[in-house]
Amino acid sequence: MDPSWPVLATVDDWPRFTAAIQPDHAEHLLAAASANIQDWCGWHIARHTVMGEEYDGPGGDVLTLHTMHLADVAAVRVDGLPLTPGGYRVSRRYGQLERVGDRWPAGFGRVEVDYTAGFDPIPPNLVQLCVEVAARGANIPVAVSSETVDRRTVRFRAAVELSEFDRSALSRYWLGPKP
Repeated sequence: MDPSWPVLATVDDWPRFTAAIQPDHAEHLLAAASANIQDWCGWHIARHTVMGEEYDGPGGDVLTLHTMHLADVAAVRVDGLPLTPGGYRVSRRYGQLERVGDRWPAGFGRVEVDYTAGFDPIPPNLVQLCVEVAARGANIPVAVSSETVDRRTVRFRAAVELSEFDRSALSRYWLGPKP
C-alpha cells in the first residue's frame, strides 16, 4: 500500500453506508480499501497537489497528465524553462494539456508540470464503495490468512480487494495505462 494514498472514507462514513458492525480496526480497513481503489484507478482521487512531475515529451500537440479531474495547472516547464499560460490549454476533465502554436518536444523528461487535481469532496459513490469494500473485511479475523472447508479455500487478505463488480463501478475513474 502506498502510504501517500489519501483515505477516501472515514469511520464517520461507516454507519451512513453499511449496516455491518464497525470493527475496532475499521480505520485500517478503510485505508486499505482506499489504497486498493486508488491503486486500481491509477491516481490520487482526493484533491492533491503535485510539484515538478516529470513527463516524457510526446512530440505531439497533447500531453496527458497522470491524473484526472484537473483543478489547476500552476506551472509548466519545458527543458527547465517556464511556459506562459497562453502556451497551452487545459482539459480539466481528462487531465490533458494541449500545446498552443507549437508541439511538445520529443524526448525523455523534457516537460515538468505543477498542478492540483482530484475531487474535493470525494464523490458519494466512491465513499460508499470504499466503505462497502472495507466492510467485507470487517468479519475476518486479523490473525487468520485463509481457511479451508470442504476442499474450498478462502483467502482472507483478499477480502478487501476489489471485485469485478467494484472495478466496473470504478471504470469512470480509471486512468488507464500510463503513456
